[in-house]
Amino acid sequence: REAEAALAGAHEEQAAARREQQSLTQAAHSAQVEQIKLAPWLAALGLQDAKPLWQSLQVDAGWEMAVEAVLRERLGALEVPDADTLARARAAGAAPQNLTLALPGQDAAAAVPADSLRHRVRAQDARWNALLDLWLGPVAAVESLDGTATGPRVDREGRLAHGASLTLYAPDARTHGVLERARDIDRLAEEIELADAQLAESREALREAEAALAGAHEEQAAARREQQSLTQAAHSAQVEQIKLAQAVSRFDEQKAALARDRAEVELAEQTEQAHLERADAEIERARELIEVQRMRLDSALDAQKNADIQLREARFADQAAVRELQEANFSQRECSSRLTDLGNNLGMAKTQLENAELERALRSDEFAQIDEGSIDARLQQVLDNRRAREQVLATCRDAQEVLAAQLRDLESQRANTEHTLAPARERLADLKLRQQAALLNAEQYAQRLAEIELPEGRLDALVAEGEAEKVKEGALNGEIGRLGREIAALGAVNLAALEELAQASERKGYLDAQSTDLRDAIATLEDAIRRMDRETRALLKETYDRVNAEFGRIFPELFGGGEARLVMTGEEILDAGLQVFAQPPGKRNASIQLLSGGEKALTATALVFAFFQLNPAPFCMLDEVDAPLDDTNTERFCEMVKRMSASTQFVFISHNKITMEMAQQLVGVTMQERGCSRVVEVDMEAALKLRDEALSV
Repeated sequence: REAEAALAGAHEEQAAARREQQSLTQAAHSAQVEQIKLAPWLAALGLQDAKPLWQSLQVDAGWEMAVEAVLRERLGALEVPDADTLARARAAGAAPQNLTLALPGQDAAAAVPADSLRHRVRAQDARWNALLDLWLGPVAAVESLDGTATGPRVDREGRLAHGASLTLYAPDARTHGVLERARDIDRLAEEIELADAQLAESREALREAEAALAGAHEEQAAARREQQSLTQAAHSAQVEQIKLAQAVSRFDEQKAALARDRAEVELAEQTEQAHLERADAEIERARELIEVQRMRLDSALDAQKNADIQLREARFADQAAVRELQEANFSQRECSSRLTDLGNNLGMAKTQLENAELERALRSDEFAQIDEGSIDARLQQVLDNRRAREQVLATCRDAQEVLAAQLRDLESQRANTEHTLAPARERLADLKLRQQAALLNAEQYAQRLAEIELPEGRLDALVAEGEAEKVKEGALNGEIGRLGREIAALGAVNLAALEELAQASERKGYLDAQSTDLRDAIATLEDAIRRMDRETRALLKETYDRVNAEFGRIFPELFGGGEARLVMTGEEILDAGLQVFAQPPGKRNASIQLLSGGEKALTATALVFAFFQLNPAPFCMLDEVDAPLDDTNTERFCEMVKRMSASTQFVFISHNKITMEMAQQLVGVTMQERGCSRVVEVDMEAALKLRDEALSV
């Protein structure tokens, strides 16, 4: 890309230089066309190949016009080879055009002053030096013609002064600009050669870059093929590794399962005897623990009920505190607005007082005609009004302090309520944990009773008859021994099957308990989810209905008709989206995208105002909302803002005069100096009063 950009730049530079050279060449050619009339006359003298003087001259930049003004037709002087040719030209008669013939190197050179125009001109052919000294030597080159000099002098613009005379030079089409064009043509030739060299270099660089790019593409393709093959090989290796890892994992799982089964069998053999020995003691303790746990469970349930009641009461108190806080905030804002109004009134009073003093100073000559008593009475009235307003201001400040103290008390009550609820919440969590522990203990005791393998209904019968307490460990051991002997008398049996059955039964009981706990937890979570979904649907549906109703009401007010609504894009309200349908009066658009920019802005404003009706905010910032609106829609927008300003303070940025007329307070931002902004505040009420006072005077 860099090589192509360099090549394009070289092309542009070369083309620009060639265009400029062509234009200069055409200008020079058009000047040479004038010489065609002289061609036969010059051919008769054998001067058809003679070169004009200007082709041998080099002039300092800026002095070309001065040289042209002094030399005039001599600038195109043709070199004569000898005196005979010059004599034949005299005999040939008048030429078709003005023409100067010169025999270079024949006239004696004169002394050239230091300020002469001759020092601004150099000849490539030294034979012209004597003639240039003669023609240009007496003329001084000056920057300005002002002064007392009397000799011939010329400035850069070609104005020639000699004594009290002034000759103004009008450029001749045949010779004007030939010096500058010649210099520019030479310069452009050099630039074109340089541009050709740069163009060749750029082309060579582009060819090298293209070759390098082709090689890089080939290397990239080879690398991608190699990468693809390596990726396939790596993928195959990963698949094989995953298969081997799965096989090893399955082997380890089988090995671990066998080890666990063996350990469980050995542990069961070791613990079975201990279980039989502790069975009696555990049965006796089981009844006591069951009774204790029942009592604890009842007390925990009672405590939970009390905690729930306290929690609901605390929530009600918290909600009441929040409402009181909101009311206090509203009261505070109202007091703040009243204080602002009082401050504005006080400022107006001060302004009126200053205006009165100014009027008194301006009309000092009418002081003798004015009653001093009335002035003193008016001043005393103004001072009384000021004192009264200061008292009102102090009263409002006291009220604000009282409200602030009430707000702090409410915050303290809320913190105390939260602090009071914290122990109840902790106790409730502790009781839940204890309840769960009691349930787990009861299940464990039930499992242990099941391990004893009492006949069905035997334990209930013992408990009902009160015989469970009379059962001793020795009697149970004797009974166990007798049963063992009877089993031994039965002959060989599959003892492993019984052990496996016992283990399976034990595991089944444990899994059943865990399954029950999981089902209870799942049921609890599903109930909570359904309750939250139900409450969320209800709140979302209520919010949607209210916003939709307010949107449908505000839209016609802003547009002067039409209809608008919000439509859900799904049946489930929690997963559905919202589409905005808006049809201004006189339109039947199928999509909101077909509305104009101003209609879209007004529709968005209606939707925002609908949300404000649902949950009004104390402040609303509008940044150039009325920019795309026409005057009619702007007036409707202003009327809507006026109605809503009763509950919300609007701060808006606008360049619209209609919107500015609605404002009660204007603050302008100007930039008198670059980078320095200045704020200009305008009190509308004070301005209107000043206008009324000026009109009354």
